[in-house]
Amino acid sequence: MENACDFPDVTVYDAVILGGGIRMGRLPRELRRWTSQWESVLLQKQVGLFLCCCFENQTADYFRGNFSRAPAGTRLLPDCLGGELDPASLRGTDRLVAGLVLNSQGHVPLPRLDLHRVDAYAQRFLLLQP
Repeated sequence: MENACDFPDVTVYDAVILGGGIRMGRLPRELRRWTSQWESVLLQKQVGLFLCCCFENQTADYFRGNFSRAPAGTRLLPDCLGGELDPASLRGTDRLVAGLVLNSQGHVPLPRLDLHRVDAYAQRFLLLQP
């Protein structure tokens, strides 16, 4: 989806799952704008929030930095579903920054999206439905 206008009107849904990939600590600008625009509606629904990020130990910080705090009683299901990083596909500054970050992490395998966690997340969300 190119811009916030391409995102759906959520008033017609009982529950919503939303999320996206983290880049430099942030969700895509269009998604942040959309969630801000629809925040009052989303707070009245059951919402599943997910992130795809390479550094799972920073997930809580990413949620705090990208989603407003929900009022007490709002049912959320936050989770990190893994992430992808392919330095060979990056160019310029992105490649430089990724290389620096990976070097600072030592010899660890490249992050990958965890499809088992995606399935488990969907099942947990379904179980929350009335």
